Amino acid sequence: MATIEGTSGVVRIPTTAREWQLYDMRGAEAAALRLAEAAEAAVRAPTRSDAIGLMRAALAREIAFGARDTEPRQLAEELLGRGRGGDFAWSL
Repeated sequence: MATIEGTSGVVRIPTTAREWQLYDMRGAEAAALRLAEAAEAAVRAPTRSDAIGLMRAALAREIAFGARDTEPRQLAEELLGRGRGGDFAWSL
């Protein structure tokens, strides 16, 4: 996990397929790194709408690896909430 400073606090961002709970398949580790990069950008985004848009798009791009499943989506919502403040439940 990578630790970054968000707009509302410090957050730990998953960097592996296992941490993101992606499917166990070829390419999943690279997908996890792309999700981590998007999560970092989302946590630091200037607005809530920008953060949601960045993370929603990233999860959609990695759908083949299970990124739109409940667990990865919920994880993304939780880290946005910790890093930006506020409630992001059901926003992704």
